Amino acid sequence: MIIEASALKYILNGQNFEIERWFLKIARTMETVICCRVSPSQKAEVVNLIKKDDPTIITLAIGDGANDVSMILQADIGIGIFGQEGNRAVDTSDFAIAEFRHLWTLIFKHGRWNYKRMSMVILHFFYKNIVYTLMQILFSVVNGFSMQTIFPDLFLTFFNMIFTPFPVCQYAIGEIDVYPIPEYDGTQFRKFIPSMYFAG
Repeated sequence: MIIEASALKYILNGQNFEIERWFLKIARTMETVICCRVSPSQKAEVVNLIKKDDPTIITLAIGDGANDVSMILQADIGIGIFGQEGNRAVDTSDFAIAEFRHLWTLIFKHGRWNYKRMSMVILHFFYKNIVYTLMQILFSVVNGFSMQTIFPDLFLTFFNMIFTPFPVCQYAIGEIDVYPIPEYDGTQFRKFIPSMYFAG
């Protein structure tokens, strides 16, 4: 769907909520919605309209110039592209990329891979602390609550510094389940992008 600035101004004037509702319904059925020649405030209003309609949706805005700054600031995640219009969009964004084609790699590397890795880190920390604390509690029950520790002092000192990060680093280095490169899995998994983030 392609919508121009004058039509968007009529939709977003804030007086007719029925038109806003129909615009959102139609936009959600479309694969792509292109807003042509809109002002920076209209870009921000479109993002606000989507966020207001469904607060659970996470919005992402991509821009390459100063006219995209308000839209990037309104979105939950902002991506700035180094362009010929200056670095204002890059300065205000959460992520910066050199060209639009790097977006696909960014979605995988800072999206899916780190999402899976952070999920595993959280599970690892829970498991580590439960096992470590449970052993100490059971030992204190058997030992008559004498405040004696089951672990030597050296182990207690280096437990979080050595034992904790090693498995996580090994997992982070080796776990790459889907590749963003088109020759491998890129084009095959492109259509599954939203559902690929539900695993965590």
